[in-house]
Amino acid sequence: MASFFDTMIGIVIVGTFIFLIVSKIYQHEKDHIDPLIKKIKGWFSKDDEMEGFHDPTGDYDISFRGQQQI
Repeated sequence: MASFFDTMIGIVIVGTFIFLIVSKIYQHEKDHIDPLIKKIKGWFSKDDEMEGFHDPTGDYDISFRGQQQI
């Protein structure tokens, strides 16, 4: 039966190995990953341009206007 010390050593070694692999992948794919991370952060940040579109009353005009005839 493995002791607590052996288990902790195994966790540290496996964690370090995974960290090194992920850091190497990130360094190699940084140009592709950074725009994706920026886009995801943009979903959660407040956009100043959308400030004018917010209706504080909660009433929104979402009616369907139909197809325009030519």
